[in-house]
Amino acid sequence: MKTIVITSALLASSISFANAGHNVAPVQINKDGIATQISLEENKNPQSPREFSALPSLIPVSIADTNRDISENTKGKVSTINDRITSLSYPSQEDKMKTEFRNLRLCKGSNYLQDEACEYTYKKGDTGPAGGIVYYTTDGGKHGLEVGLEDLVSSPWGCFGIAITGARGQEIGDGKANTDAILAADCTIDGVKSAAHVAASYSSNGISGWHLPSIGSLKEIYYVVYKSSLPGFHRSGTTLFWSSTEDNSERAWLMIFEPTYVSDYPDYKNVITAAKVRPVRPF
Repeated sequence: MKTIVITSALLASSISFANAGHNVAPVQINKDGIATQISLEENKNPQSPREFSALPSLIPVSIADTNRDISENTKGKVSTINDRITSLSYPSQEDKMKTEFRNLRLCKGSNYLQDEACEYTYKKGDTGPAGGIVYYTTDGGKHGLEVGLEDLVSSPWGCFGIAITGARGQEIGDGKANTDAILAADCTIDGVKSAAHVAASYSSNGISGWHLPSIGSLKEIYYVVYKSSLPGFHRSGTTLFWSSTEDNSERAWLMIFEPTYVSDYPDYKNVITAAKVRPVRPF
């Protein structure tokens, strides 16, 4: 047996039913949520189909057939009414509601879900997209560079005796092109990978795309991150970091970090010095 369910959000109120001839039937909903006193003026137009739909007046009301699924109930219509609802009509199979799945995002700083990708802005000192520290921004903070939070293994710069075309950029942001040029030269020393290769192989929070910073980037990192006591750096003693900036076929630039002092100088590419590899990443 089919069960027709009428539910109401309030204890006592009323709704109305209208047919295709625009007759109106008042419905009283008592304190127990039961629809009573349903009546309908006879349709004056015999050609008009005797089909009714629920018109909520002051309350939300749903009419449901428990043997039908939600898509059918949503579009169902009352087809016969006297003192009770006796039957419902349902849409055709092809007319059912379309189910559509969307990936909605709750973006940082917003209270609303949206279809579009989140557009974040960053400032120096913020945590970057891959978990590093942002030390440089462009485009109003939409893009920039972040530095990783850990030193990687000490490694030679590599390519001793080889002048690498395209690896002498000194400015902030030149590190990616420098690193790509070094990797293209595919230099190793006794099977040991170059500092650029170590940086490029790094991954943080499952995010790759890191490189060895230029000498200009290392200087910016010193003032923005190291001197500001932001996370990720030891601040006791002296720490040397390789840059991706080549000086000549035998030397490349490195940077000295100390709590009260910063300096740079070129060192031999083939020396496995105490210089660390600290990766950076564009976003």
